Amino acid sequence: MFDALIGEVAERFGLGDKGRALLASLLGIVFDERNGGIAGLLARFRQQGLGDLFGSWVGNAAPKPIEPWQLEKALGADAISTLAGRLGIERGKTLAAAAAMLPSLIGTLTPNGQLPTSLPSAASGYLKAFGPGTAANGVSPEPDLHTDLTPGLGWVKWALLLAVVLALGYCMLHRPPEGAAPAATGTSATPASPSAPAPSAQARISLTNDAGRIGYSGRLASAAERSRLVDALNGAFGAANVSGEVTIDASTKPAGWLDALLALLPNLRDAAGARLDLDGNAITLGGSIAGAERQRLADQLRSRFGGFALNGLDAGVLRSASEAFKALQPGRYTAADLVKALNLMTIHFETGSAAISADSLGLLEEAAAAIKNAPAGTRVQVGGHTDATGDAAANLKLSEERADAVRGKLIDLGVAADSLRARGYGDTVPVADNATEEGRAKNRRMEFTVVE
Repeated sequence: MFDALIGEVAERFGLGDKGRALLASLLGIVFDERNGGIAGLLARFRQQGLGDLFGSWVGNAAPKPIEPWQLEKALGADAISTLAGRLGIERGKTLAAAAAMLPSLIGTLTPNGQLPTSLPSAASGYLKAFGPGTAANGVSPEPDLHTDLTPGLGWVKWALLLAVVLALGYCMLHRPPEGAAPAATGTSATPASPSAPAPSAQARISLTNDAGRIGYSGRLASAAERSRLVDALNGAFGAANVSGEVTIDASTKPAGWLDALLALLPNLRDAAGARLDLDGNAITLGGSIAGAERQRLADQLRSRFGGFALNGLDAGVLRSASEAFKALQPGRYTAADLVKALNLMTIHFETGSAAISADSLGLLEEAAAAIKNAPAGTRVQVGGHTDATGDAAANLKLSEERADAVRGKLIDLGVAADSLRARGYGDTVPVADNATEEGRAKNRRMEFTVVE
């Protein structure tokens, strides 16, 4: 009855023999009488605003898919964790596989469009296959994953029971031994309970744009963070164009950059071929994106992620400049050779400021080494240029500040102060058309010249 479904999901997610155990466990959830069976499960989906989605599965051989985060919302995080523990499968994979299997499972169980009141006889064989004992694949055969899914106060009885157990345990633990003298009056020290270790792992997310279809993966600290990410991706690209999974790990620090990433998502729509990796406070831009779109996305990353380690934003430019610096052999190059290599650099700044972007610092270190090894008496001017956007006087001031910042950084890196000078030109010396974004990007530059 379900062999084809088991095989498809098991192959897709690499479950092997555990595909049958997953199906048996989902059957246990669907027909759990303590939660009202399949009708109770539908009520739970409705409570979470997913009733129409569940209803689309009933009697449907080609049901609409459910996102993993939606399934976790409907069943609860505890039920998913219990399911993963029973199967011995990583939690994120378990959630994704269950989300892939459940719609077709419901569709198969309801061929006439009616919700069954009990487990169909044709399906009971899949539970009987996991009889008492342990299955050959090591998976616990018990499909019962009961978690109280009843809306309202169903959880209260468990909370009260837990409180009673803890109270009894405390009394037993602290009961004085027989014959012991009464404790002295006064305040007694209560042993401090060990605190949970602070989260130490870094949150990480990878996004890929494959011709408008977005794939995501990674690790976050909470289901709430994951829901925010998936909701924003669905909103920006459409749920049909979004797929992936994110692992929830309690040892992971909260993603402090999540707001900035969500604000960036609309800029990924036209960035076909792009891959974006965020890991802690480091960002890497990769993939096949090139040209003006890469430049536009790189500028957005610099603007929104100030202070982060930025990698790959100008991969081709960085390689060209770095290779040019390596080709300058001490004692064998001229001042003209030096500035030719310097002008291959693209130095970036935080938006509207003279703060040098983190991804430009490594290249400036190579530039400083090349200037220090230049022929004696070589003097170089750092010229700052802007595009024509905004007030001309403000542009002139900004170009002067940026030129001074680059000169100051090179001096910090060991270049003699008297071998460098800085000058700002504002928007007065364009090299491209300011009417286009690509032209404006070319006009925003540092230009190096030899001072005679």
